[in-house]
Amino acid sequence: MNDKPVNLPLRRLIACVGIVVFLILYVLIVVSLAGLIHGGPITALIFYALAGTLWGLPLIPLIAWSENYKGRKKK
Repeated sequence: MNDKPVNLPLRRLIACVGIVVFLILYVLIVVSLAGLIHGGPITALIFYALAGTLWGLPLIPLIAWSENYKGRKKK
């Protein structure tokens, strides 16, 4: 198997494509779920506030991988 690490520009390209694909799917899921919510404006506010905040959590490992945080040598 090839143990050669992926270079940084390629990692960043993969991460950018992954983020765009994830966000498109995330928005489609949020919009679909929003149609199922029956409540007033406060319920919608809470739902969209959570949806607008939580999208970043699944992307943290992808961003960390793309910047190679664990593989960097300390100076």
